[in-house]
Amino acid sequence: MTEYFAVTAFGLERVLEEELKALGVTRTSASRGGVQFYASNEGLYKSLLWLRTAQRVLQPIRTFEANTADQLYKQAYDINWPALFDVSSTFAVDGLLTGRKIQGLHHSGFVKLKFKDAVVDRFRKENGERPNVDKDHPQIMLHLRLSGNKCTLSVDAAGRSMHLRGYRSETLEAPLKETLAAGLLMLSAWKPGIPLIDPLCGSGTLPIEAALWAKGIAPGSFNPDFSLRHWKNFDSDLFKKLLVSAKESTSIPSIIQASDKQVRALTIAKANAKRAGLDEEIIWKTSSFESLDSARTEPGFLIFNPPYGERISDQASLPALYSKIGESLRRYSGWKAGILVADPGLIKNIGHKPDQSIPLFNGAIECRLALFHL
Repeated sequence: MTEYFAVTAFGLERVLEEELKALGVTRTSASRGGVQFYASNEGLYKSLLWLRTAQRVLQPIRTFEANTADQLYKQAYDINWPALFDVSSTFAVDGLLTGRKIQGLHHSGFVKLKFKDAVVDRFRKENGERPNVDKDHPQIMLHLRLSGNKCTLSVDAAGRSMHLRGYRSETLEAPLKETLAAGLLMLSAWKPGIPLIDPLCGSGTLPIEAALWAKGIAPGSFNPDFSLRHWKNFDSDLFKKLLVSAKESTSIPSIIQASDKQVRALTIAKANAKRAGLDEEIIWKTSSFESLDSARTEPGFLIFNPPYGERISDQASLPALYSKIGESLRRYSGWKAGILVADPGLIKNIGHKPDQSIPLFNGAIECRLALFHL
């Protein structure tokens, strides 16, 4: 059993932990920004294929205190990197610095450079040659986190952010990440089989993630060329077996409806859904949310991701927008609703008291998921 750390957006840690437990991972510990877990190769491979809210899955290699750049270099150099991946593999270094800066480590670029130099020099010592760096499409992604003087060096199992499913080639301004969209659905207590309407669907991320879940499609199966395929301990036969299983979906019939008043938004959303093989699984309507019909299903769930004001619309127009959303909700007695709000003060304009207000981050924007029983 090996230690891993699954990274997610703040506010989704418990959801991610439940996902891991559903995959059969029993040793988990949620903390701010992710979940530590222990798993076999099978558990790791399943996590990459099936986790809907994880952004990265890291394998920590070493944690230590570094008070100078030379100390960081020495600790990184002492790791036997050639035992982890081959000199013919390209690599890159990703880094995150938080808290107090330490002597000689003034910015993330310099920190990553010291880490990269240590890896290259260790390969030269062991092999007499060095691996090449590829910042755009590395086969191996190494991760460095420096918080104060505590440093953790990790290998990224996916090698990219796992929100990049592969079905979304075009978006509108300020789209939700796929991982956050899946997390919103899970936090709201929506489940496949319950009718779902997204009246402001934009590029379609929320309804597509709902349809993926309802169809039982593993999000990692779209682009399974993960970085760990270049790890020396990669079990190709086991991964192929699990990938085949991940593509054998079990569908739960679900009414999922998406609408937007912008024709361009619907065009993009439909194209994204088609790339995911889900365009026929979603009911599409060109309509404003004020005039949207509920399709006369039994009570279900409404999910809204309105403009925040920071990047899209004028702040002054938001109170009126949220008042209109509140008026439209009155047509949905017995339904539940979730609204992602960047300014908690706007919730009062909806005119309904939320049952819950869950803190989240959409990128760097602090938000609340307001949940209502109408």
